[in-house]
Amino acid sequence: MIVLHKKSKNIPCDVCGNNCAKIVLLKEFSLLRGTVCSLLIKGFIGDTKYAIKKSNFNTLLQYFEKEAFEKIQDIDQEYASFYCKECKKCYCTEHWTRQVVYEDGFYDETRGICPNGHEKRLDD
Repeated sequence: MIVLHKKSKNIPCDVCGNNCAKIVLLKEFSLLRGTVCSLLIKGFIGDTKYAIKKSNFNTLLQYFEKEAFEKIQDIDQEYASFYCKECKKCYCTEHWTRQVVYEDGFYDETRGICPNGHEKRLDD
């Protein structure tokens, strides 16, 4: 894979200033697959890599640079699950009260309550 574009950004917690997540946007090229775009979220409920549409790459890049997390969540909630839309703030995992939900013995989702009592899905 040849990296065509790579942009990373650390997102600080609005309570303690610690890192909520490190966001990495990648555009890569390979002879077999052509151009591939992905979003890597490190440090918030583990590390997760998402394949993203090429058409969303530049939009997401602009939104992350502007820290427009609400708009990012409009594309996919999990791309900025550390962000609470009601508070308009980012929180690290220490400030979300988390509950892992299992269905029929298998992982279903992680729900969270922000410091101001707003509940949402953090991971699915």
